[in-house]
This record gives sequence, C-alpha cells and structure tokens, in this order.
Amino acid sequence: EDNNHYAGGGGVSGTAMDYTKFILALVNNGEYNGEKILSRKTIDVMTADQLILQNMEGKGYSKIPGITFGLGFALTTEQGIAVSPKSSGTFEWGGVFNTKFFIDPEEELVFVGLTQIVPFQRPDFWDKLYAILYGAIDD
Repeated sequence: EDNNHYAGGGGVSGTAMDYTKFILALVNNGEYNGEKILSRKTIDVMTADQLILQNMEGKGYSKIPGITFGLGFALTTEQGIAVSPKSSGTFEWGGVFNTKFFIDPEEELVFVGLTQIVPFQRPDFWDKLYAILYGAIDD
C-alpha cells in the first residue's frame, strides 16, 4: 500500500543500543564494529549548516539563537555557545518523548538520554543536566 505521509524520521523506532550504534558510527568516522556504514564525506555534509544562505538572509528555520540545521541534526554555532555549555560544532537531535542525544566533537563527549515522558513538565531538566555533564569535564 502506498504511504501518503512522508516524514523523514516519523514512525522510525529502535532500541537504545540501535541508537548508540549509529551514534558510535558518527563519532568513529562512519565505522561501527569494523564496518564502514557512512563515509566521512556523508558525515561532513550531515553535520554542516544546510541553511547558511537562509540564515544570512534572516530566513533561517531556527527561532533559537545559535542553532541551525544540518541533515538530521540541530547544530550549535559560534553564537550558540553564549547560551549553552555545548561547543560550536555540537550536533544533536531529540524525539517527541524527550529522547535526546548530542555529540560534541571538540570535547569528545557523547550523550544519549532516553526518557519516555509526555508532556515534559521540567523544561529546565536538560539545561541542568548539560551543566552537570560539562561541569564534570576536567581540563
């Protein structure tokens, strides 16, 4: 039967381990368990600002200062480090039930959080958690 609802990630499901395998492949230049599943160039394109022209014209998608978008990820920009402990170049995404992951290449930090809470009643939860995570980094 033909699907009349096309959504990039809509309806995708998997386990925490499935998600972690994909994230590990992103961190390890596309390789997981000795197999290349993504090329370095693919990861570069996925994690590059895809809205650079729109953002320069003030027509970017994000209403959050310092955030733009790659292919499948929100990206923290230089302006974003003023409002978040995440480094410029951090890429991340979240799901409707407050699942969330981020990869901060500069700090070599990966986070996967898989809550199952809707509606989410603690809007400060993630900010507090990020402060704890980044506060634990020992320079």
